[in-house]
Amino acid sequence: MENHVDMTPQAKKIYNRLSCVRWTSPVDMQLITGMTAACCQLILTQLAMAGLVEDAMGEGRYFKRCRR
Repeated sequence: MENHVDMTPQAKKIYNRLSCVRWTSPVDMQLITGMTAACCQLILTQLAMAGLVEDAMGEGRYFKRCRR
């Protein structure tokens, strides 16, 4: 997926830093990437809708990368 042409650089940054083992919140991702928490929340939600990340209980609080 890292080579997907439709993925923005910001989404790639989040996707590449997201663990497939540990759940991560948008605030945690904000600290890692330097983007705003709202931006991280939006991108993580979009990645979840695309099936690339898992959303814990569908609440949008914690995410982790899907294992493929």
